[in-house]
Amino acid sequence: SGRQIAIPALRDAHLLAFNISWAKDLGFSQPPSTPKDFQEQVCAAAQARGQAANDGTGGWITSSDPYVLLSWLNAFGWDGLDDLQRDQAQFNTPRSQEALAYLRGLFNRGCAWNSRLPDPYEYFANRQALAYSLTLSQVSLQAETLERLQSKDQWMLLPYPAQTAGSVPSFFTSGDSYAMLVASPQEQLAAWLFMRWMSNPRSQASLAQAGGLLPVTTSAAEQMTPYARQHPGWQQAYDLITTAQPAPNAAAWPYTSLVLSDAAWQTW
Repeated sequence: SGRQIAIPALRDAHLLAFNISWAKDLGFSQPPSTPKDFQEQVCAAAQARGQAANDGTGGWITSSDPYVLLSWLNAFGWDGLDDLQRDQAQFNTPRSQEALAYLRGLFNRGCAWNSRLPDPYEYFANRQALAYSLTLSQVSLQAETLERLQSKDQWMLLPYPAQTAGSVPSFFTSGDSYAMLVASPQEQLAAWLFMRWMSNPRSQASLAQAGGLLPVTTSAAEQMTPYARQHPGWQQAYDLITTAQPAPNAAAWPYTSLVLSDAAWQTW
């Protein structure tokens, strides 16, 4: 009937990495939950880093990833998600302008900075960044870098802060799904059998562990208890799942995402 339906395979999470130990050394007892808190803490880190090294680092590492900008728009209460799903998104709104002004303000104050290296892991491990945007699939690389550089700092994953009163910090999830092409009955049956096998809890858990990602069913997550014990970052992301929002499922998203990336790039 003119609809496309897919069966979710795995989901990645778009979150913030945050150095708890450094924040405590800077005098903050709690991680940021609002944009104001976030600004205060990353600016304090930038100031502390500037006094020590004067190299422009310390705060949040900027990102032109479309999910990052979408997350910040959402943090400031931008209400265009439903329109985005209908391919009718409007970004020139007071909420989105407030979000962009906030991000530009972080950059102008030296509290957000452009990375010179393609990967942020060593910056974060060396206390050159209090926070940066990452996906769950990057968590193992960050953990390995901290271990390699013998950093004793404790860090955590955070959802993006929430600006509006009463709203809960949240984050987006995205990922691949299974789809079946039009084919012969025999080929379609084979596709169904394959998708059914890949969707059973054991297969889901194995696939999620291989990529460090989230399975799409609770029954699969329950089979990942040993994995969760060995990967605390993954457990943190899973514990936050109730605040997750699905990424835009719109036909125009591949094009809209380019608009968001360009807007982020011009902001910095």
